Amino acid sequence: MKAVIDANIFFAAFLRKNSDVRKIIISPHVELYSPDWLLKEFEKHQSELLEKMDDENAFLETKELLLSFVKITPKELYEECLEKAQRELKNNKKDVPYIALCLFLDAPLWSNDTALKKSQKLVKVLTVPEMIHLIAKP
Repeated sequence: MKAVIDANIFFAAFLRKNSDVRKIIISPHVELYSPDWLLKEFEKHQSELLEKMDDENAFLETKELLLSFVKITPKELYEECLEKAQRELKNNKKDVPYIALCLFLDAPLWSNDTALKKSQKLVKVLTVPEMIHLIAKP
């Protein structure tokens, strides 16, 4: 199953080693993508993530591990979909790259943002329980 992962889901996996979120990310049943925007968001919040982990080596290992399961996609590839995503998400600019990449890949967005799920009609938004259900199907 192919899906786009948003920053909040990625951060949740980062901070909770044995979480369902992390299990999904490393599952062989999903192919995850994220816009290069994820790396900017990660850099922006890196110091607080490191502070919560308390161990720089564990932080770096976790970052490398999780990013190895996410295909970071440059803006140039999904740029043609940005305008449509911007029109749909007038008041939610931070999610535009994620929706644009979903449109480009014809894939759902994995996010627990219920407001985003209700406020746009361009792509399907899947929560953690929905992802668990989908990848558990035989």
